[in-house]
Amino acid sequence: MGGDLYALDFDGVICDSCGESSISALKAAKIRWPALFEGVSSELDEWIIDQMRVVRPVVETGFENLLLVRLLLEIQNPFARQSSVAEGLTVEDILEKWSELKPVIMKEWNEKSNDLINLFGIARDEWMDKDLSGWIDANRFYPGISDALRFASSQVYIVTTKQSRFADALLRKLAGVEIPSDRIYGLGSGPKVEVLKKLQAMPEHQGLKLHFVEDRLATLKNVIKETALDGWNLYLGRWGYNTEKEREEAEGMSRIQLLDLSDFSSKLKKSSDADHSLFGVAPGIPLSTSRSRLLRGSPPSRSSPCPLCPSLVKQKPLVADSSVTIPIPSALTLSLGRRFLHPDPLCPSASPLPFSRERKPFVVSSEARRDPNTNAARRASFSWRRGSKRIESL
Repeated sequence: MGGDLYALDFDGVICDSCGESSISALKAAKIRWPALFEGVSSELDEWIIDQMRVVRPVVETGFENLLLVRLLLEIQNPFARQSSVAEGLTVEDILEKWSELKPVIMKEWNEKSNDLINLFGIARDEWMDKDLSGWIDANRFYPGISDALRFASSQVYIVTTKQSRFADALLRKLAGVEIPSDRIYGLGSGPKVEVLKKLQAMPEHQGLKLHFVEDRLATLKNVIKETALDGWNLYLGRWGYNTEKEREEAEGMSRIQLLDLSDFSSKLKKSSDADHSLFGVAPGIPLSTSRSRLLRGSPPSRSSPCPLCPSLVKQKPLVADSSVTIPIPSALTLSLGRRFLHPDPLCPSASPLPFSRERKPFVVSSEARRDPNTNAARRASFSWRRGSKRIESL
């Protein structure tokens, strides 16, 4: 079986959560160490939040944000210092020496990682309960990511140190995407190298090309150390939380490919089978069909895999320069108007065609046009329709 599997980090690959995580960490820090933050000015709060974006590349697990917030406070406020490392420390020193600094300050502050993890989660939960829209707005998905996830032709898994419930909430609220819970490996799922081993060992993944996209060079280095993971294609996202020095180092490592955001989005949406687009249309191969044939299921001329599941679909390709109407499976979340599970109506896994009150089917219109440069058919646009009335443009 051919195809691709993408294991994606969340923060720094899918979502720029630095604003939210920094504010949440500051809220949690004020709960954990109230005496230290008593009387801290709003100007110092803002300085800490600004510097958190600079030092964000060192964060592997969310609770480290709390440590960084307190360390930045100690750098600026001598009266708050209770560690031996804060005096004379700069943000550049934090970027260079965080792996050495972290165990020192945790010991001197007498802190345990599990306590900070729980507190960080509580601070986020309280923010979401009181102001969900504010919490959502403090995050943003990188440009093009939402569409890439919606129209991904590959199997997608989320492998993150973020607590799963927060990643799931952001996927639903910001992108209108629902990824099954068994495909989100969050905090508590074990080290990422172990998750990758688990994914590649699953019977249903045998024969797939494996891709792992990260923004932390240190994580990719850990994967390289595991010979059992030699079959994974490794990518460092240039747009994520990494430094120029790390990107330069990655360029000299044969196992790691540096990836631009636009290329990443294209990879997710591109099928590994070059003969099939999202709807199973072979670019440049003229095949004819009609809406009535699609709805009835016309006699097969060939078989090809459904873009979103292992099922074989017997179909006739579509004609370039024609408008093709394809039914949406009933599993579509119509309230979002953005997601459908099996875009090929002839896939045996697709659900029956849903109808509106007027018994008019909900359909997706896909317009294929011929590219004058390549003489190949390409998908130009999509729109949701109820009968002939346009509902929403994608």
